Amino acid sequence: MGLAIGDALGQATKGLKPEAIKQLYKRMDKFQDVRPFIGKGVKTYRMKGLYGCQMQMGLALGESLIRNKGLDEAAFGELLVRMSLAGPEGYFGVFRRPEGVFARSVMEFTNRMDPTEADWNTSFGSFFPLGVATALFYGRDSATFKEAVTRVGTMMSSHPWEISATAVSGFIALALCRKNVKESVSVLNDAKTLLEESASWVEQVEQTCSVLEKESGPVDALSKTLTEMAKRVESSSAEELQDWILENANQYLKQPLRYTTQGQALVLLPQALLQVLRSPDSFDGVMERTGSMGREAVKLCALTGAFAGALFGANAIGQEFMAGLVNVKEIKSRGEALTRRRFSGKGKDLVDMEMGLTRKEAEENRKYVPKTPRKPATDQPVSKHQLFEEMGVEWEHDPLMEIRDNPRLRREFEREKSKKKKERRQRLK
Repeated sequence: MGLAIGDALGQATKGLKPEAIKQLYKRMDKFQDVRPFIGKGVKTYRMKGLYGCQMQMGLALGESLIRNKGLDEAAFGELLVRMSLAGPEGYFGVFRRPEGVFARSVMEFTNRMDPTEADWNTSFGSFFPLGVATALFYGRDSATFKEAVTRVGTMMSSHPWEISATAVSGFIALALCRKNVKESVSVLNDAKTLLEESASWVEQVEQTCSVLEKESGPVDALSKTLTEMAKRVESSSAEELQDWILENANQYLKQPLRYTTQGQALVLLPQALLQVLRSPDSFDGVMERTGSMGREAVKLCALTGAFAGALFGANAIGQEFMAGLVNVKEIKSRGEALTRRRFSGKGKDLVDMEMGLTRKEAEENRKYVPKTPRKPATDQPVSKHQLFEEMGVEWEHDPLMEIRDNPRLRREFEREKSKKKKERRQRLK
């Protein structure tokens, strides 16, 4: 439930600066209507209270886990592909505003020789919900859970930071379920212990990624981050921890970040933990603070919502959020089914359910958003960037990203570059 609320809350503030959020919405203590602000900071229409791709991938994995009585990568991949095949114009199937890395991962499933291994080497913190859904299904930390949640990460990315962050998000959700918050405190009891246990746990996951170190940087970056955060969480102020999270991540990155709310696993996971571990007054209070941070608000709010939901419980969620969440009954039913490992009754078909919600949003989009004149047809080929935008996919703005993240394309790029250099030298002679 917390994951869905966080995803839906972040839809209204994604890409906005904190100052703009305060100016447009005043407070993020409820789901916001973006219609008055389209073209004034908000670029696209998003239905009020409706979750997006983060929750959808969690629902898909939950469906697959229950139907197959455990993790079946091939079956999960087939379900994602089926969800991507048909949908309203401007959408990637039934998925609402997925990232480019997610869309590319889904599209490549049909061409994979091994469904358990991803070709994309990204660490944008895109797949946290898969770790949370796996944790709900298995219910406790065990060797079986650790293996399954690691395989889920490996299935979506070949980057060790993404795999480790996806896996440990599930472990943290399980650990927070055992906590009991009775009153407002400045720092959650045993916050240091939780971070130390998480660091120790994720070290074992990182060992399975050791072969990827040369390609992606230090494999143990996440465990070191959590270990260092444990030393600071009780003695440093929230502002000092914010600064440290950014400084710590930048020592591992070739291209430094400017904010702790950017799309990178090494900042999004610590930031979500910071929101829950420091001043955990209530579920609604944690979500209001997180929703006001903007930028990669969807991923950050979704993960923070999952952690806060695990910590406070569904009964602690305020009426404003529960009443405003679209499809709340079905989400609650599927969450209960995931913890029981079985569906009670027939229930709705997941693809049909999400298709109905996506179509409803598309209809509202046509109703409330003014139409833009179509550009005249040209003979120019459509770029992959343009194609993804037409499908409603949020493209990562980096022209060389696809080449860097795909080993085959990178080798071809390097060969072509060497060939051109050789030709230039010959012409100079």
